[in-house]
Amino acid sequence: PDGEGPLLGTAVFGAAEPPARFAVVKGKMQAGALWGLTEGSLVDLYATAAGGEPLMRARLGATRPGDADLLADAAAGAQVPAAGYAELIRLAPPPPLRLAAPVRHDAADPEAYDAIEVALARAQAEGVFEPAPAGDADLVPILAEGGLILVGSDGVLDPAGPGSSTRVALGATGDWDRTINAVLSDAAFAIRWQKALVDAARAAGGLKIGGPAIAMTVTRRPGIIAADGSCTGAGDEVPFDPALGAGHCDQLWLTIANKSGKAQDVTVFYRDREFQIDAMWPANDLSNRLALGESARVGMRIENPHGGGIEEIVLVAMAAGASDRRADLSRIAHRGASRGIPQDQLAQYFEGVMFGDVVAREFGWAPKISPFTVLRQPVLLIPQPNSD
Repeated sequence: PDGEGPLLGTAVFGAAEPPARFAVVKGKMQAGALWGLTEGSLVDLYATAAGGEPLMRARLGATRPGDADLLADAAAGAQVPAAGYAELIRLAPPPPLRLAAPVRHDAADPEAYDAIEVALARAQAEGVFEPAPAGDADLVPILAEGGLILVGSDGVLDPAGPGSSTRVALGATGDWDRTINAVLSDAAFAIRWQKALVDAARAAGGLKIGGPAIAMTVTRRPGIIAADGSCTGAGDEVPFDPALGAGHCDQLWLTIANKSGKAQDVTVFYRDREFQIDAMWPANDLSNRLALGESARVGMRIENPHGGGIEEIVLVAMAAGASDRRADLSRIAHRGASRGIPQDQLAQYFEGVMFGDVVAREFGWAPKISPFTVLRQPVLLIPQPNSD
């Protein structure tokens, strides 16, 4: 049986919500990086799925996409039980972002570059990121065009053409410290998020890019833009050409078809140039399970009145057995909620993101990660004529 709709998460009688507990199988907690768990997090172990007194407290060791090692206090002579249930007590801060030293690409605004370098040094001192060599870093900060641009570990500026690298816009406060802390926190989340999905796909039997399980076709409806820049409609649907990209008010439509021999639970995400991650489908707890031969349509509108960049559509599909609970990963998206949150509260924030009301419905989810497919479609943003 399956159900869908916005009332799935509401209480039937009363308003009590049991704490999330994950099964312990052969001494391993059956949840991992896909749930936002981090090495060093604290859990209490119980004999039952609800109620009762904790048997002991343990710490998470190595954390994989679908499970995590449980470490007991060896000094106290404790030993993790082979079976039971684990409840999260405190989430350990995730590893920091690895950032290369800033590189001055031009001399457009030395005063601004000085301010950016000072802000980066403060962020490093506060633990927002840790330094790393350019080839081993997650990102390389480039000082160019009078501002800050973040590029990949190869240090290449605008690899897909002018404007394709992430430009960091100075916030309304004019404060580089706040702007850089917020952007780097979002970038760290997005990089961990993508790594968890890729690792999960590999753990489930290999990462499939455009494999036979799911077919995704992308089409575009060119936007109609009013004089004031607002979107008033769209033209006829045409195949999406990644080389031509998408502009302001364009609509992108995905046709997703299940080509495999098993049902597939599908979640569609959109990662924008500022490292924000939106869950595009499903919405309002609609069923995201596609039976063999079934297809679905997902639409989105690009609102990009200023500048260019590269964004990405990420589709995640998990094979589902007849008795498996529906896997909806939409609540692991991240849309700007970390902006303005002090660094010492980020662990609490991520705990809220990854352990919200979805946990109650995923209670008892099968410990083994199902065969996993990840499809990725880059979206090149085309600036509007005369845009900033």
